Amino acid sequence: MYGPNTRSSWGSGNVDGNRVNDSFNNDRFNNDTFNRQVNVNNNFYNRGYNGWNSNWRDGGYWGNRPWNAGWYGGWGGWGWWGANAAAWGIAGLATGAVIGGLVNAAANQQSPVIVVPNTSYQLNYGSVEAVGSYGASFFYTVNGTQLLGAANCQQGLLNGQIPTDADQAQLLNAVCQVAYGAGS
Repeated sequence: MYGPNTRSSWGSGNVDGNRVNDSFNNDRFNNDTFNRQVNVNNNFYNRGYNGWNSNWRDGGYWGNRPWNAGWYGGWGGWGWWGANAAAWGIAGLATGAVIGGLVNAAANQQSPVIVVPNTSYQLNYGSVEAVGSYGASFFYTVNGTQLLGAANCQQGLLNGQIPTDADQAQLLNAVCQVAYGAGS
């Protein structure tokens, strides 16, 4: 769903005493050690779960992403775009500058959420995580319901499918701009 070269799950590689097995001492579970290793508030974003990071102020979000970014330039390469855009009656999606401006404004207000342009969707940009080289996972809200989404920014897929309407295409584009855009 996320594309090639996706990252491995937490704990893969070295589980022989340095990560998981340190929590067990002769079949006795050590809760303190385990909690230090698996703590959603102790992550590489230095933010609370789906929260906000003070380093994101004044455009700082873009330089604080702990993955390679800057390659996403928009929706032009998605094979399904032309015919669907015509059917939906739209000529384009929000630009990187627009999305970047929304993220920067939200960060300056200590909010991890933006409204996706021309939709009723809210994107929690603070929850966006790169998955592999082209994918992203994220939380978004529709009609008050929080949902978990997955994007493949290279193929233009939302939750493994081509978007079914302009709102979904705008959401996909916003996620890809936040995950892999150059920022502003």
